Amino acid sequence: MEHQEKKCGKDDILTIYIDYVLSKDKRPKSIFKFCKKKSINEQDFYASFGSLPEIEIYFWNQILQSTNNIINKEHNEEYPLEHELLTFYFTLLENLSLNRSAVLFFLKRSKNNPIPEAQLRKVVLPHLKPISSKIKCLIHQLSANVGDKLYEEALWIQFISILKFWSNDTSPEFENTDVFIEKTVKLSFELHNAFPVESIVDYGKFLYKEFKHAI
Repeated sequence: MEHQEKKCGKDDILTIYIDYVLSKDKRPKSIFKFCKKKSINEQDFYASFGSLPEIEIYFWNQILQSTNNIINKEHNEEYPLEHELLTFYFTLLENLSLNRSAVLFFLKRSKNNPIPEAQLRKVVLPHLKPISSKIKCLIHQLSANVGDKLYEEALWIQFISILKFWSNDTSPEFENTDVFIEKTVKLSFELHNAFPVESIVDYGKFLYKEFKHAI
């Protein structure tokens, strides 16, 4: 007896997809098999997504858009740039933690991972524009010779390092990631000073403590 196909929109398909990959610990091999297994009308699928990887792209966009929406709703005052960046990362951390199982699965490295880091970067950077444009202005005030690609690369490295640290964090309520965010953001701003020795030493000690047993 065939299952009755469900009427599905984007969010419905995303929810079903997450349940599928987490339950089976693998991605579906084809749209046809995924839709058949989950009783989704293929026309509904193609009305929302052109491919299976686009579901994961949509997931990351939703996480980042939700982060910015929360910030815009709850933090509508002008704050120092460092505070804005901290607010972004702490809000992002809350959203990631609500979806941790899915995030960890989507970050898994595998030969059939549909979203490599280069693709994830293309998804992430547009959502960082409200902050990155201000950082760009600050950097250009300090040094007009710093190119856009360099500051974007620095921002991306900061983002991905926080994401990867959080993905390996087993501390209660991810408190070590909170500390990592604070130290990373603080150091990134203090590097504009001539001799940020204390921050670099403090940051280095923290990283050593966290990673000394990793090798």
